Amino acid sequence: MPENHTSFTFDVNNMPETLPIFPLFDAPLFPKMVLPMVVMQDEYAQLIDEVMSKDRIVGVILSKTPSQPTAYPHEDLYSMGTSALIMKMAKTENNRIQMLIQGLGRFRVKNFIKGQPYPLADVINIKEVDEKNKEIEALMANIASQFTKLVELSPGIPEQIAIMAKSIREPGVLADMVASIINSTAQEKQGVLEIENVKKRLKEVTRLVNHQLEVVELGNKIQSQVKVDMEKSQKDYYLRQQLKAIKEELGEKDETNVEVEEYKAKIEKINMPEEAKKEAEREVKRLARMHPSSSEYTVASTYLDWFQVKEDQIPQESIHVLVLHSFLLILQTWFLL
Repeated sequence: MPENHTSFTFDVNNMPETLPIFPLFDAPLFPKMVLPMVVMQDEYAQLIDEVMSKDRIVGVILSKTPSQPTAYPHEDLYSMGTSALIMKMAKTENNRIQMLIQGLGRFRVKNFIKGQPYPLADVINIKEVDEKNKEIEALMANIASQFTKLVELSPGIPEQIAIMAKSIREPGVLADMVASIINSTAQEKQGVLEIENVKKRLKEVTRLVNHQLEVVELGNKIQSQVKVDMEKSQKDYYLRQQLKAIKEELGEKDETNVEVEEYKAKIEKINMPEEAKKEAEREVKRLARMHPSSSEYTVASTYLDWFQVKEDQIPQESIHVLVLHSFLLILQTWFLL
């Protein structure tokens, strides 16, 4: 795999005003950030060959469509992008090109140049103005603090990222770095890229970080509650099994099993209609799976007690009443939970 990573010097304050353009499809590239890229299209391979023989500077712009088109329709690209330096480039045997690029600065497209074998655009390079005042310092401190909390709650983000964020002194760079890492949408990230005013950019990134922090905290809270509920359910199950084993060892009968057997005997004794009998037997099976202290157990046993009447008190036409009563009791159980 041949590689090219010769050192190259450039002046960020004197950037080219005409740039070859690469479309991005997942998220925009921010200044100072590094991005790996894989290039397969022939027209972009030609672009890279020409760029590598010159200043190695390209422009990257986020596409408005998520899929990679066969051509490069200019209308699918945002108007704001990032100039970038090709730091490292390697060609593979299957004619793919792997690159590592670093963002240099923002630019806005004036117009695309037609009739070229690859995308080419005249651009207006935007110089970063890092002003400092108490409000900006407060915004930076708040972003660093909230971002640190977010990193602590997000296993997928290395802790060193939070340390790096705290060490950044340029407000624009801090906003760009945090925006590039947090789990926001590509459109939200593009929105940050398009904010030239540093204070406004810091405020927007603060909003995005706070939103992501709330989402992660809520997710962790839900996960913790689910874990507690599962642990309690498992603990209750094991305790019941142990209690059952102890009673069997002592020769004692489980109260629930005794009551279930009594209900079974009464159902067999009463000569009720077939459909009513099936309903009663199904309720007994439900009762056997419940714990006596649960609200469901009380509802089910009350329902079964209703069957404890004489044969001549259960006429055939009342079967539908039993079924309806069963449905109502199930609803009652749900509301008790």
